[in-house]
Amino acid sequence: MVKRQSIKGLGREIYFRGGPTEASKQANFLTDKQVKQQISLERATFYVKPEQQERLETLKIKLRSRLRERGERRAIDKSELVRLALDLLTEQDENELLERLAS
Repeated sequence: MVKRQSIKGLGREIYFRGGPTEASKQANFLTDKQVKQQISLERATFYVKPEQQERLETLKIKLRSRLRERGERRAIDKSELVRLALDLLTEQDENELLERLAS
């Protein structure tokens, strides 16, 4: 009589006994959490006006619903939006930025 293989520690693998094919392994994408774990991030504190905080929250909600409409299940958080804003800000012409800061 053949001894039954233990399923201890297999988790969801017990349902996928055949194992994934090589093609399906390549098709797997990293989750947002896995991507964030791979990117080195630093913690920073910035002070914003209450109306800016409200607009940021509103924008986050709108973008999440637009992504849901397109069938994408990707979470957007305010930190990601602020990182995008910083990238866009640093791409701007310094003279334009100085004019906006002076007004």
